[in-house]
Amino acid sequence: MSAAAVSATIHALVAHAGMTDEQYRQMLEDRFHVTSSKALTPAQADELICSLRELLPAALRAKFSSSQPLAGTRKRFEHLANRSDEYATPPQLRMLEAEWSRHSRLLYAIQHVRRDAPPRSQRRKTTPNTTMKGA
Repeated sequence: MSAAAVSATIHALVAHAGMTDEQYRQMLEDRFHVTSSKALTPAQADELICSLRELLPAALRAKFSSSQPLAGTRKRFEHLANRSDEYATPPQLRMLEAEWSRHSRLLYAIQHVRRDAPPRSQRRKTTPNTTMKGA
């Protein structure tokens, strides 16, 4: 699921569960130490979705059931196990997904640090002192 679809699912579950915004924010803070669902990792988002599903009446649970295995579990990508050898295996796909997620967060952090720094053309240039006084 895309990030927008995950966010929409979470907010729909919160509404159907009858939670107030304060209760929802408190749940995010208590369980994941974040203030927004956008800050959740895919595995955390899946965990939150499962928890919110448990709060729903049985009739609504079927509407929000997931046929795709959760991120970060051994079942993820297992439906692709019987492909030809030229394609990645399920363990390889899980490893690639984890690396992609890790590098995406790292690049995001680097970009924010660089935005705060002044452009190279405006940085103060320092030159070593090559003259010695009193010699």
